[in-house]
Amino acid sequence: MNMNSKFASFIFIISLIFLADVFLIHFIKSDLEWSMVTLSHYALGDFGYIINVGFYCFATAEIACAALLILNSPRSIVYSALFFTLAGIGALLVAVFPVQPPTADIATRLPHILGAIMQFMFFPLALFAIDSYLVDSHMKSYTRLTGYVTFIFFVILLSLFIVKSKYQFPYFGLLEKIDIVLITIWLIIFSYLSIRSNIFKAR
Repeated sequence: MNMNSKFASFIFIISLIFLADVFLIHFIKSDLEWSMVTLSHYALGDFGYIINVGFYCFATAEIACAALLILNSPRSIVYSALFFTLAGIGALLVAVFPVQPPTADIATRLPHILGAIMQFMFFPLALFAIDSYLVDSHMKSYTRLTGYVTFIFFVILLSLFIVKSKYQFPYFGLLEKIDIVLITIWLIIFSYLSIRSNIFKAR
């Protein structure tokens, strides 16, 4: 197995672990209002470590995507690899700094909020930037579509977060989780196809 396949297999496995953790924690913590509560809230209390481990896997998968890009297209570090890395760092901040109640001091809440914004903003930017490094294929079209959809989700979620002090949207958690699942499915498909063949343009 060459280095490309090793990186891609690693991304594939840990992305699957995260996706499994997302569904498992909802089954375990079925008492939470899943359509309103964000995924970060599932990291609090009993069994919270399950989704927190998932967050670490999720962050590592994105940073590993940056490494896979650099391995195949060194020039990609200027934009796409950098954006994947920043998205992964955002996910790490979410894992390291648990969500805090709205009544908590802003300095305490800021690392988690900043991490979430980084994750949801830089991931679609990474997909837009990776476009020029992928061969023309269904994966390239799928990457573009996922980039547009996840960017729209980011704008909606950020807007709802800003106005939520005045208006509580009952499906904020659902929208956030759909966005996360779309991102994770892209990671799984991207890594799976990278294992099977070279989806990058020749250097």
